Amino acid sequence: MTFPKYAQIEWLTPQWMYRVFRIRVGVIRVWDREFEPGSENKMPYSWACTVHHISRDILEFKGVVKVPSSFHFRQIVKELKRLGYKTGKWVRIGENKQERIVEFSPSK
Repeated sequence: MTFPKYAQIEWLTPQWMYRVFRIRVGVIRVWDREFEPGSENKMPYSWACTVHHISRDILEFKGVVKVPSSFHFRQIVKELKRLGYKTGKWVRIGENKQERIVEFSPSK
């Protein structure tokens, strides 16, 4: 029995660019439980941001405007774990313009 994936990364850079320059950029989208997930279904997603492959172990989230809910965060963690990343991180800028790095590990 396969369970639906509510988070999915769509890589936007060509494969040759990743092989040659190790540049990989994409978009992660998360769907709510009541929708059939997947970009091929054209269903509306409820959370998204740009992702940047930093290394084999680290995926950085760019442009995180809205903090993900606990359901969305669990789905993001599952997708990172499925893809083999050990660390996910993003930078949050507070109301006082202070930067704070949010870092998490899908394996814990």
